Parts: sequence; structure tokens; C-alpha cells
Amino acid sequence: MNKKADKILKYDSTPQNNIFIISGKQGYGKTIFLETLIKKFIKNNFMPAGFSAPGYWDKDVRSRFDLKNIFTGEKELLCSVNPVKDSVKHGRFYFNPYTIILGEEIINSGIKNNAGLLVIDEIGKFELEGAVWDSIFKKMILSGIPVLAVVRDIFVEKVKEKYEINDAEIFYSDDNPDFVFDYIFEKIRINKSS
Repeated sequence: MNKKADKILKYDSTPQNNIFIISGKQGYGKTIFLETLIKKFIKNNFMPAGFSAPGYWDKDVRSRFDLKNIFTGEKELLCSVNPVKDSVKHGRFYFNPYTIILGEEIINSGIKNNAGLLVIDEIGKFELEGAVWDSIFKKMILSGIPVLAVVRDIFVEKVKEKYEINDAEIFYSDDNPDFVFDYIFEKIRINKSS
């Protein structure tokens, strides 16, 4: 096995639930990496279901995140440092509850239609506190459908512990996206045929 594969296969290489995690530090391109992988899945006629959460900067500070449906490309404001109607505050962000419902509907539709891969961006501090995507992430894990989740590096072990993820494959935002796509795609293909 080469050194790159040793780095990527940090945990057991045969996860029971096919949980794949993209990790890295805050602001180090995890969402861009995820969207690169999504484009590769779509190009190969493999339609995942879920969403990314691109962030926007204002004077070197994250000011908001959108929820982007990976199937349609449509975006909605997820959270902002400025309150919106009916918003719920978590940390320094005000979350749009209607967009949370939309994200849950996107994932539930993927589960109902037995998507080949469920995608969520991102699981972290708020989910560890039982908020935002906590309940839908639990449902994703229990669905038996492969899951690709973005998790900041400092939260990976806590996320694995809270959601009882015994086996996970961890990739990093500075890994080669072609290698990561090929690996995940093949892993899903093999597990579907067995």
C-alpha cells in the first residue's frame, strides 16, 4: 500500500455503513473539495442526494453560509451573522429554520428514493450540541445508504463517538480529489454488488 493510501485509510478500510468523512481545518477548502467530488459523481452518472454549505467572507470573517442542493444547484441562506426572520441563534450565527427544513427534506427525499450516496456539509459543534443537522444526520447513518459528510478536523473524534461511527474513512481537503473519488466510487460499487 502506498503512503497516500496509508494516510487516507486511517480507520478500518471496510466500514459497515460506508461512512466517508472529508475533514480539514476551518477555512481550508472542505466544501470546495466536496463540490469537486460531487461534480465527479454526477459526471459518472452517479446521482448523490444532499447539500453543500458554501461560506462567504466579509473582511476576513465568515459572514454567512448557504445551503446548496447538490442535485439542482439551488441555494438558500442557511445562516448569517445578521438575523433573518424567525432565525435561531447558534454561536454567532442566526440560522434560517426554513432552510433547515429544506435540508432535511433534501436528505429525506434521498433516503426515500434510495440514493446511492447521501451528502451533508457540515457536521460539527452545533450537531454535537443536538442542534441544526443532528437528527437528520442520525437518520442518514441509520438509513444504510453510504454517507459523505464534511467534519472539521477538531470535531472528527467527537462526531464518531456521539453518532457511534465505529468505522469511517477520513479524507482531507488537501488530498487528491481524483484518487478520493475513485476510491469512494469503487467502495460503493463493490458494497452494492455484495
